[in-house]
Amino acid sequence: MTASQGFAILTDIMRAKARRLICVSILWLVTFAMGTIAHAQDRVALVIGNSNYERVGSLENPQNDADDIGAALARLGFAVTSTFNLDSRSMNLALRDFSRSARNAEMALIYFAGHGMEIDRRNFLIPVDAILEQSSDVTFEAIEMQKFLSAVRGAKTLRLVLLDACRDNPFLRQIADAGTRSLGRGLGAIEPASGVLVGYSAKGGTVALDGSGRNSPYAAALLAHLETPGLEIGQLFRRVRDTVLTNTNGQQEPFTYGSLPAQDLYLAVNKPDGPTASEVLQAFLAADTENSVSDWRDFIEKYANAEDGGQVVERARQRLAALASAPEAAPVPSDEQPSSASKLLYSPLVRACDQLAADPNDTDRPADAPGIGLEAIDPNSAVTACILAASGHPDNGRSRYQLARALKAAGRIDEAHQQLVLAVDTGYPAALVSLGSSLLDHPGSLEEAQKTVNILDAAIDAGNATAARHLGDFFSRPASTITLKGRSPLEYYSIAAKAGDPLAMYEAGYRLVSSRSTSLDQKRKGVSWLSTSADMGVHKSAMRLANFLLAPSTPIELQDASRAIALLEARAEDGDAELAHALARRYRLGEGVDPDLSQSVRWASISASLGSAIGVVENGYNHEIGRGGFKADSELAAQSYFDALRKGARLPYIRQMDDWPRDVALALQRLLGRSSQARYRGPIDGLVGARTRNAMKRLCSCTSATATADFAWLFRETDTAPD
Repeated sequence: MTASQGFAILTDIMRAKARRLICVSILWLVTFAMGTIAHAQDRVALVIGNSNYERVGSLENPQNDADDIGAALARLGFAVTSTFNLDSRSMNLALRDFSRSARNAEMALIYFAGHGMEIDRRNFLIPVDAILEQSSDVTFEAIEMQKFLSAVRGAKTLRLVLLDACRDNPFLRQIADAGTRSLGRGLGAIEPASGVLVGYSAKGGTVALDGSGRNSPYAAALLAHLETPGLEIGQLFRRVRDTVLTNTNGQQEPFTYGSLPAQDLYLAVNKPDGPTASEVLQAFLAADTENSVSDWRDFIEKYANAEDGGQVVERARQRLAALASAPEAAPVPSDEQPSSASKLLYSPLVRACDQLAADPNDTDRPADAPGIGLEAIDPNSAVTACILAASGHPDNGRSRYQLARALKAAGRIDEAHQQLVLAVDTGYPAALVSLGSSLLDHPGSLEEAQKTVNILDAAIDAGNATAARHLGDFFSRPASTITLKGRSPLEYYSIAAKAGDPLAMYEAGYRLVSSRSTSLDQKRKGVSWLSTSADMGVHKSAMRLANFLLAPSTPIELQDASRAIALLEARAEDGDAELAHALARRYRLGEGVDPDLSQSVRWASISASLGSAIGVVENGYNHEIGRGGFKADSELAAQSYFDALRKGARLPYIRQMDDWPRDVALALQRLLGRSSQARYRGPIDGLVGARTRNAMKRLCSCTSATATADFAWLFRETDTAPD
């Protein structure tokens, strides 16, 4: 199969899918238009400001934020329900009642200011009466975010939830088993249902600032832009993001999750009569597709006075002039024509598009364009730049491909697919691979899937490494090789790895080092690929390589403990708590390294600071006996054991009762006596008996145990068995 035949087949498949998509889109648009006529102008909003929390300190801003946001929404024509300091029952009732109002509304909006948290990848908003002592309490004491999303889902056009709830959360410090559960900082990233847009005051997994004025940074930015006339809602959130980043010196970055309908939406009721920048660009793209004198004249006549036209209209005038003055000249000999590559090299339009939307995996991008991930593209700048680049050089598949990426980042999926097909028509390899990979994710039929595999195989033979990795991923899926013919995943990954793809290096490398059937030379190649991939920032390559270099089953020629330890230390320093504790044990026992108590104590302390419960216990023991540079300190030791129990660690609870030093036990009994959860009411005598153990059991919420732990053996400094 030739490359041109592959392009033709893939384009036909995509166009068939596009025709099916257009039919569905027309039906959706008709349904949407009928709904708009029936319920125009209906806007409802629920505003919640939780400041006065009963179990943690009060928040200064949420009540002000909710009050001010509610007033702004009322000025924008929303019927606003403003509520403050809601307990669990009141929040549920407010959401229930609002969901009923949203069913008959054109737009439904919820704004919540207060505390929120993520646990086990579920997000919760916290009422003022919440009591959170165990992670399991969250389900019963807090309101899952999904209820907020469900409450706006009935609205016809805009379904929006704004959450100023990513603050540093004091509840996390009260949860006893926090160290044993997945608890995130702030709220976790989400993928809401289609048509629901969720705005976070800080990107998922990060913490927002409270602010020092009347409002939080996020609320202040919303108030600065909500009522701007004619500001389309996508642009609104970009301005809010930029304002918060500026006002917090880059410490806080708001983020929006979800998607909006294709048409422009405005919160400000007095939208200007003139076309928006988005409308001008879409019209430019339509005129560029036809590229005729009449189309360009119509475009200029319609948009010449548009406030947001700017350089786009000027570019249209240049295109019209070029078409109108084009002479009927004889062809210039090919050896006298400047090459298309040289034209592109110096084109400011193309260079701007390259800098704003080049694909980091595109090996054909210019050397001075580092590439940018899809999630990091600024749609507003990139779409404009790439439209101009593609129109100025219509045969340049790279700019078409990058325009498709920019449109996808802007949420304009249908337009992105159209540009991707045009890029494939030019023969641009990265577009071919992107389109083929997309088709493999959702094949219309086995025949189409096999054709796509064949086309990507042809692209691989032509030297495209990215296609190899995509096919490696595809054939690694369960049962995919049963129905489709292709090379093995290892073959595909090896092709991409040889071309320098770091993710393919990981996939090929770990297969080579893990397989019992690979030769010593193949394992060496796997080590080399994993090492290179780790150097390029792929953390899982570093972990896989370290484990292989330390494993007893590894061929002796390839074992390298010192290198493995260096890889593990680099990963632990990036924040892996359990790995940090494993390093503490290795340095203490001399596993793969020379014994070094000071290093062992250092890694135990790092592990404890990162939240490892066993790390907290070992840190306590190091304080207890004064090891590795620590001075013996019974108070610090007892505090560590107490903290570990609160995190759910059972080791202090099952420690042998006669193994407790009296001064440490005294300090721990005092801490247990002050804890409402431990409820220790026994004597403060430094003797660990049944009542002390029961208090520890209550604090860690442990089950009864008959096993006991000898700390001197557990945290020993040699591997010698006890007598």
